[in-house]
Amino acid sequence: MFFRMPGKLFWADFTMSNYQLQTISQVGAARDNGDTQVVPTSSEIPGTKHFFWRAKSPTATVYFMGSIHIRKNTPLQVPEIVEKCFDESNYVGFEYDLTQEGQIRKAAGPYIQAHGTYPPGDSLANHLTPAQWHQLQMMLKEEGIKEETASRLKPFYLSATLFGNSAQKGGLSYEKGIDEIFCRKSQAAKKPIFGMEFWYEPLEATESLTDQEQASFLFSTSKGATNSSRFMDEILADWKTGNTTDMDSLVNSGVSPGDKAIMDKIIKFRNEKWLRQLDRVFRGSGTYFIVVGSGHLVGAYGLPSLLVQKGYQVEQF
Repeated sequence: MFFRMPGKLFWADFTMSNYQLQTISQVGAARDNGDTQVVPTSSEIPGTKHFFWRAKSPTATVYFMGSIHIRKNTPLQVPEIVEKCFDESNYVGFEYDLTQEGQIRKAAGPYIQAHGTYPPGDSLANHLTPAQWHQLQMMLKEEGIKEETASRLKPFYLSATLFGNSAQKGGLSYEKGIDEIFCRKSQAAKKPIFGMEFWYEPLEATESLTDQEQASFLFSTSKGATNSSRFMDEILADWKTGNTTDMDSLVNSGVSPGDKAIMDKIIKFRNEKWLRQLDRVFRGSGTYFIVVGSGHLVGAYGLPSLLVQKGYQVEQF
């Protein structure tokens, strides 16, 4: 499993309910660049599902679209119903404000230095078992990453480095991620954009993890990194068919017991926090189009399930 990390996270100076929305006029417009191809409903098999939901209150409508944060450099096939709902939406939201890349790059380096690295005199080898350190040394050699560089990083941050390194070799790009594509579409349409949390909040949540919890995540993520292209192909296939059961197994319920603590922080606890924000949105008015990682939309703790439990009308298209 992977998620966005500093360097590919973006600075947010607001969150959805109690911070100012930042409009496109403040960040400048962008072009769609032919990122998408609309798939007509008439060409789909009747009953086809998509990774797309609508939740309603008496006064507001919120569309949720699952994102795959990193993809191959190919146009994204977008169902016609998704394009229609995007066009009618007043606001577009993401996990973070994706328009502030320059600011986040400036902030990410110092943040990782302060929170994701060991102080002088300490290193990752001191926080792993001898067997784990030996296994990691072999992995680093295979990936072409210097041991000296990797040993300064805490396991959670190193896991993202290994996955990103392998994904790049496999021709995968964050620039072609579904959230990035819809950010560009939103800018081209001059729609107001907002973020649901500050970029560093999910990283803060991981700081309470023990060495072994982080190590477990490091090695399980690294196994996935070895076959990152195949792993992402499986996720994309589930996304195209709206297969929530298989997606849940891939990114949530199928994780090892050792990874549960970290996945709770990455998925479950963030969803619960976002739910409190969404309550305020549903008490207001307007139409919102929100793009978050697909893992946030499946399973018992997925946003659709949590919204149903709170009494909202939720439908998967």
